[in-house]
Amino acid sequence: MNILVFSDSHGRASNMIEALERQIKRPDAVVFLGDGIRDISYCNLDGATLFAVEGNCDLYSTYGNVNAEEEILVTLGGKRIMMVHGHAYGVKSGLARIVMAAARKGADIVLFGHTHQALEKYIPAGKTEYGIELEKPLWLFNPGAAVDTCWGYAEIDKNGNVLLSHGRLY
Repeated sequence: MNILVFSDSHGRASNMIEALERQIKRPDAVVFLGDGIRDISYCNLDGATLFAVEGNCDLYSTYGNVNAEEEILVTLGGKRIMMVHGHAYGVKSGLARIVMAAARKGADIVLFGHTHQALEKYIPAGKTEYGIELEKPLWLFNPGAAVDTCWGYAEIDKNGNVLLSHGRLY
């Protein structure tokens, strides 16, 4: 399962279009994590499934042909993935609230944006992080901001191994 992850395009659809064109493997899914949600409607997803959540800057905008919720919980490649923008969990002030929510919802991976900062963090099962002891492993992933030419890539192989990486246009 190949997943291309965008967040925070803020009107720069061209950055996402170029990132999509640069992919060697066509993604099975494209995730947009809010703040510029209308921009994803300008992208050719080439048959990839779109998952989109709204961000705090999307609350009063029109989405074009994109349907969005504030949060999505879906299973892809055998992994339970929580997708949010992040503002409702206060991610600019820390990750405790989003980790707590992910653990409560049984998520394996959390995809979020809002901070405009790329992040990849793995928390193993049994570790106490942010005051929460995790029963199973958790990956936290922020692709960075598409407005700043950043995107993320997630691959889940047939054995359930997770590979997360970041891309950037130069």
